Amino acid sequence: ADYSDTGFDLVVTACNPSRWKPADLSAISSEETADFLSEQENFTIHQADTTGARYPITPYRKAGGFFYPHSWLPFYYDDLTELSLSDPEINAGAMLLSQSLLSDMVFTLGYAWKGGHGLHGKFSWMGLYPKIDLELDYGGESPVLWNGNIAAVIPDRTFFEAGIRAYIPLQFTGGRWQKNLIPYAEMTVNNIRVYQNGSSHPVSGLAYWSGGVNFSVYSLLSLRDIRPKWSASLKTKFMGSLMKEKILGDLWLGQITLGVPGLFSHHSLQLSAGYQKQNTKDYYYETQMSFPRGYPKELAPEFRKLSLDYAFPLAYPDWSIPGVAYLKRIRTDLFYEAGGISFPDKIVASNLHLSSAGAEFFLDFHSLGLKYPFSLGWRPSYRFYDRQWAYELMFSADLSVF
Repeated sequence: ADYSDTGFDLVVTACNPSRWKPADLSAISSEETADFLSEQENFTIHQADTTGARYPITPYRKAGGFFYPHSWLPFYYDDLTELSLSDPEINAGAMLLSQSLLSDMVFTLGYAWKGGHGLHGKFSWMGLYPKIDLELDYGGESPVLWNGNIAAVIPDRTFFEAGIRAYIPLQFTGGRWQKNLIPYAEMTVNNIRVYQNGSSHPVSGLAYWSGGVNFSVYSLLSLRDIRPKWSASLKTKFMGSLMKEKILGDLWLGQITLGVPGLFSHHSLQLSAGYQKQNTKDYYYETQMSFPRGYPKELAPEFRKLSLDYAFPLAYPDWSIPGVAYLKRIRTDLFYEAGGISFPDKIVASNLHLSSAGAEFFLDFHSLGLKYPFSLGWRPSYRFYDRQWAYELMFSADLSVF
């Protein structure tokens, strides 16, 4: 075969039987390590005697192999699918993970504290395309919406939300490049009670759909890379109402991200730009893009954002407490973000400009012998809008090793 930086390629050669030579198995060179291990085992499978036992043949029942718990986590994370473009949100709680014996179904059950108790379940079917996800969330107090705002919560009414998602994760590899294309569609319903303007009778629940395409291409990472040296991604999304009542309008967004090498090895520069617009009825959808760091997320009829990140390693301590923790890297990310919110539907159109700058410091470590790596971080952000500092603690886990 022919091998290059783009992988293996086929080779064509003439078939000439006159040049064939008989194989001399006695001339096979020995391998010192393999021979040493074979002597320890004192067993070779091709020389083992068979017992002649006859084993009963029984049909496999998929239902019996559906729920097969294999691990648990001492925290709760939100969505973790190919649609996730960043680290999943981590919350206090616990999770139980199960996978069918055929690996075509995954089930997770979790408890999380998000200002209140909540139970969360997710079922994923991956037997054929498209992949299907079913999600259920139950817990906390259900809000009441009045004139576009949260007016109250109902103490005796528990919040409930259900969603279904279908997507096709397409992956294309060639040499050192990885390309992903993921079209998707999803539907969500909940029991939020809504009062329309001028009506004293509430609508019990919201229902909406969304769909879009995520595309990314990036160079493969080396062991010490924080981000790919070269990368590009495009995210598009559209949301619309499934209700006959004219409560929700529609939303669309586009976001592009580019990554290039930094000044030194394992440094990376990332630039991102995004735009979101809502055609509003009575109520806004939740903003689908993150706000500039240091600011709480707000509802936005029209939102645009620019981001600049420069990430690089600071040190590789290689410190360990046997059986407890292993600290492998300290890294940082310098950032600047600028966002703008427009309110064109008001009597007097207005704009709000939000920007921030700061740094993120991370400790990358392993703990308690778990195979997935953790990151513990601290983020100081300076908000230019109100000239205030904001400080945040961060925690994430790379769960892609599952």
